[in-house]
Amino acid sequence: MKSSIAYYKGVLVRFSALLVLLMALRWVFFLFNQSLYSPLTFSDILNVFYGGFRFDLSILLYTNSLLLLIDLFPFSLLNQKGVRCAYRILFVAINSFLLSLICADIAFYPFNGKRIDTELLGLLGAIPALMASFFADYWYVFILFGALVYGLIVLSRVGYSTPSLPNIWIRLAAFALGVGCIVVGMRGGISNKRPLSIAAASKHVSADKISLVTNSAFTFLYSLVHRDIEIPAYFEDVELENVFPVEKNFGGDSISTKPNIVLLIMESFSKSYVGSFSGNSTYTPFLDSLTTKGTMCINGFADGRRSSQALVALTSGIPALLPEPFMYSNMAGNRVQGIPEQLKQIGYQSAFFNGSSKDKLGWEEFITQVGFDQYISKENYPNPGHSDGEWGIYDHYMFDHLLHVLDTSVRPSFYTLFSISSHHPFNIPDSVKEMFPSEGYLYWSALRYADWSLGQFFKKAEKKDWFKNTVFIVVADHTLNGESFTDDSHKKARTWYENRVGLYAIPILFYTPLDSTPKIVKAPFSQVDVSATILDLAGYEGKSITWGKSLKSLPEEKYCFQFVNGLYQINDDQFVVLFDGESSLGIFNYKTDFTFEIDLRNQPETKVLHDKMLMSLQGVIQQHHKRMVQNRLFIQKAQP
Repeated sequence: MKSSIAYYKGVLVRFSALLVLLMALRWVFFLFNQSLYSPLTFSDILNVFYGGFRFDLSILLYTNSLLLLIDLFPFSLLNQKGVRCAYRILFVAINSFLLSLICADIAFYPFNGKRIDTELLGLLGAIPALMASFFADYWYVFILFGALVYGLIVLSRVGYSTPSLPNIWIRLAAFALGVGCIVVGMRGGISNKRPLSIAAASKHVSADKISLVTNSAFTFLYSLVHRDIEIPAYFEDVELENVFPVEKNFGGDSISTKPNIVLLIMESFSKSYVGSFSGNSTYTPFLDSLTTKGTMCINGFADGRRSSQALVALTSGIPALLPEPFMYSNMAGNRVQGIPEQLKQIGYQSAFFNGSSKDKLGWEEFITQVGFDQYISKENYPNPGHSDGEWGIYDHYMFDHLLHVLDTSVRPSFYTLFSISSHHPFNIPDSVKEMFPSEGYLYWSALRYADWSLGQFFKKAEKKDWFKNTVFIVVADHTLNGESFTDDSHKKARTWYENRVGLYAIPILFYTPLDSTPKIVKAPFSQVDVSATILDLAGYEGKSITWGKSLKSLPEEKYCFQFVNGLYQINDDQFVVLFDGESSLGIFNYKTDFTFEIDLRNQPETKVLHDKMLMSLQGVIQQHHKRMVQNRLFIQKAQP
């Protein structure tokens, strides 16, 4: 018996240590991001331990299964020097990769609001240029990772003595038992009908703590393997078209002179920092002043958590319901009926402006796919000296370039500018830096600078002859994604902005100089709704595929919907329903129940609303997945 224990000591020590390490890193992750979570009760801590253990064990077994089989193989392979050397290299390489994802999320999670997934693959081009600023801001993460890799190297050398081999029958039994345990552990337990999924974390904790139970290595590899989507069967086809139709008819209102349309997508403009929208102290005085002349959508929501998801929603009307952004997914080759392509049919020319380089963001194919005539980026901007040295051209210079192009363009035009300066690392030109104090928080100064750049653009634009016949749309791509605040009382006043719904709350504003009467839209309004409204404003006539509703014809029951951390959600201006794809997790008042503790679906006044919202969400999902899989994101022309 002693010889058997000695024989298997190495594998037990190595993988027990790895498991303990992953579980410890969960609490390191929590310590760095605890401001993003509601306080943990003792019950929460136990549930996080148990649920986290399942996810940690599962990912270790998936990624280290080959090494474990070598360890357990009845005829010892590790006695051979070459095999042992290869084993050690694989052990360090595989587990360094896992730990790199977990360490990276210590820094990235506040920006993403979710654990890392295959979306990371689409951002690889931007990493080299930003590595210096990452290291300057998150040097402690690099030190932690280096220490962990050193620990792996030490651990890889543990337990390779060659005690006498146990009886062959013991070795065969241990191998069979080990294989069985590996399979059960991978699946997350013996009682699971299906293998462990990200959504399974919701069985252990409330929705706002799901990311505390999962781990970054699991979410990345899970999204890599599960890139294909299944078409749900909530409704028959005929019923589906009644529940949530996406083939919309646009009437083509008679317009004597088609307006120019300028879509200004402002990087990381959280609603909570725009006082006119949130009621909080403001960092955007110009945008606030513009709301006194335009139409404010005070319950505006982003469709996703990433810039790429916003771009897809705003220029094609497709929501962000895939595990990764559409343009980085294996569905990216689908034909898309873009807004620029449709506007071209009625005489518009179009251009997309972004101060970053094309290879950094990986958007070029999608920009072409939706029909933009031009892509104006850092590469073809006339003055390279206006670059911040990391992300690209400073905002106020790029706005000036948009003005120049508008001055020389053919009418009507649809131009989209995507700002960059309010993105980390929040660079501001030295010439104006003193105008925008940070108050200890670089984002605030960058936000003020971006708002000033927007104001300078309008100050110059209003003197142009094309100004009055132009519709301006100002919308954020996403929120700042859960950055902590410096003032605790300030933070408490904005608590709902930190939950699953508030993390999508953004400003959306329409401004038409010919009609500067201020208006307020209280209905929930998202980026896919902006895309539908653009078609209406341009007088587009015909059918279009869109998940959005035009501002000109909002229904009485209006909802927004998103997908994050393995759960779907749909919200109105007060309530949200959570759905894991199979069953509802309840309906919650997200404005008062910040952590979704009180399920209201059994209360008479909210049960009917819950059922309506759930049915609508199921229709949204089924339409999305069906059309994604079948490549039906465009109106098919009738065959002659």
